[in-house]
Amino acid sequence: MKKIPITIPYIDARDQKKVSNAVINGWGDKCFENIKNFELKFKKKYSLKYTSATSSCTGALHLALMALNIKKGDEIILPDTTWVSCANAIKYVGAKPVFVDIKEDTWCINPFEIEKKITKKTRAIMAVHLYGNVCDMESIIKIKKKYKLYLIEDCAESIGAKYKGRSVGSFGDVAVFSFHGTKTMTTGEGGMFACKNKRIWEKYQLLHNMGKNPKEVKYFFLEVVGLKYKISNLQAALGESQLEKIDHVIRMKKKIFNNYKKFLNNKLFQLNRSEKYSTSTYWMTTLSIKNLKLKKNFKERLIKFCFKKNIHLRPFFYPLSSMPMYKSSKKISNQIAYKLSSNSVNLPSGYNLKLKDIKRVCNTIYSFLKKEKIRL
Repeated sequence: MKKIPITIPYIDARDQKKVSNAVINGWGDKCFENIKNFELKFKKKYSLKYTSATSSCTGALHLALMALNIKKGDEIILPDTTWVSCANAIKYVGAKPVFVDIKEDTWCINPFEIEKKITKKTRAIMAVHLYGNVCDMESIIKIKKKYKLYLIEDCAESIGAKYKGRSVGSFGDVAVFSFHGTKTMTTGEGGMFACKNKRIWEKYQLLHNMGKNPKEVKYFFLEVVGLKYKISNLQAALGESQLEKIDHVIRMKKKIFNNYKKFLNNKLFQLNRSEKYSTSTYWMTTLSIKNLKLKKNFKERLIKFCFKKNIHLRPFFYPLSSMPMYKSSKKISNQIAYKLSSNSVNLPSGYNLKLKDIKRVCNTIYSFLKKEKIRL
């Protein structure tokens, strides 16, 4: 039986040609050529002011927090439902992650819950555009301005998504993107940092370049302890090529989502939803089962059942506050995050999925629900 993976990157002959050229010619005085071109093209496409390619989105986020001068004792508000890198990067700089609940419809951070958690120590809000969905940016920006906080946009899963016609990543003081092999476009591993403030940009450049001031004439003279989260020229070459077809890949992702919708239109299910005025990219079509009488470990058992049928599902993120390193002595009651985690999964969303593959995934899920004696 054919294996249906959770997703695969769209690599074609153009990508291979671009990387091959970088392998042969991208050395010496051309060793940064593809990196510079990639950063410039990404900046233009998504109307960003300053951009810098990195070795990962996690690295970009770590640098972003340092560029904002986030430090020990500071608090950063973020959704309880997101990839652990968001909280880890906050820990890297000695700050405290403060987890808030998500919205039940869009699965993104709930602005109403943000305001409840703001203290004198709060320095920033981290808005994560989850699974291609888009946050309620209007409400979040109002809170940011009211309390004079930084806004960090995590666009790792939502490259190309829009809110009121503007690309995600253009709203925050800083923004980060991911080019991991599972993402809409890939460099194998990689990320992008973006910001619009010159002061933040100059601090970022100093940190990103191992502590060397770009204006310093002494080539190996360093001013501060910096970091090295640099992307390679070969990866950037792939990024350049991938960026050229990203709109086509997003259209395929939307088609996949709409095909799932044809077979999963039962009132028992919820698929991706976006905020009003926003455009999702449906990076990962996600299924939530509304039945509240599900047996223990429902999600894990569904994934295992499908895996035996050669279908790879992915678990909806576990709440970060449920993990050993982030458990608090204070009770955290993010009910929506915990409920969705127990009954939701990401469905196969690779660009090459055929209609028959999607139908097979859906039929397998229906078979499992029937086995569980859940009324459809």
